[in-house]
Amino acid sequence: MRISHLQECIDLANTLNFTKTAQNFYLTQPVLSKHISNLERELGIQIFVRDHHGVSLTDMGTLFVEDSIETIRAYNRSIEHIAKEKALRSGVLKIGFLAGFFSRFMGEILSEFHEVYPNIELELIDLEPVEILDRLDDGSIDLGLACDARERPKDVEAEFHIEKLFTDTFMAALNGKNPLSAQDALHVSDLSGYTVHLPPERILPRMHWLLCSLLDAEDKGVTVLQDIHSLNTPIILLQSDCDICIVFKHQTRFYDGNNFVYRPIDDLKGKIDFSALWRKRSTKGALDYLGELAVDVIRRRIGESPES
Repeated sequence: MRISHLQECIDLANTLNFTKTAQNFYLTQPVLSKHISNLERELGIQIFVRDHHGVSLTDMGTLFVEDSIETIRAYNRSIEHIAKEKALRSGVLKIGFLAGFFSRFMGEILSEFHEVYPNIELELIDLEPVEILDRLDDGSIDLGLACDARERPKDVEAEFHIEKLFTDTFMAALNGKNPLSAQDALHVSDLSGYTVHLPPERILPRMHWLLCSLLDAEDKGVTVLQDIHSLNTPIILLQSDCDICIVFKHQTRFYDGNNFVYRPIDDLKGKIDFSALWRKRSTKGALDYLGELAVDVIRRRIGESPES
């Protein structure tokens, strides 16, 4: 029994006209008649009555056509699912990420992903946090690796998977020759007379106001510069014995061997969540695998649980 013959039978049940149904399927009338006769012989029932009054459905034929409609619907759903899965196994998935924080994980993520989905290209796009969230919302990227995910589209929990990668805090990075390096912890008041370097506002929009206001609150001559654009920037800036960089705690492990020390600033208690976000879909596929893989790789490399 062929799906095309079922489709012809359903159409004939609607038209009750062999000539019209044959035209609808670009068949000759004898060919259509043969298809219907083969169906009837295979089923052992008469589907249609053909007489001088025309064509009509039998009771058994009516039942068969009703069931055939459901069969065709199920078949079409299956074809759609297969088409979607094929699409997910080829093509392009776009990852938006904050390069200064996530670049070092990308090689491992790409390598492991392509072992499972070798025909899907991964496009890496370096974006700022606000851009990542906006572009996830409009669908121009598929996976976002972002910090400060509390600034995200409305109702994001309903539409997106959100996996917290880790929670981080701020630290002061100092040259080991800086007099403040002898202290176990710093206060904002200790920074008077120093130049303090921060990421620019676009990197951490929600926390930027807090950092600046705290550093300026004492009003004792703290010079604030917004010039930390990458992981390498502090390595350059801290060659000066008198400069201080505000960095995330997890970044400190990447500056080993540079004679830097790291001290908490008691006044800066803010924490930032780093998260992976991707849109929910009805069936799991390449995007879910990519998101789950990215979460696994980053957590493994950071060496922290998502609750830490």
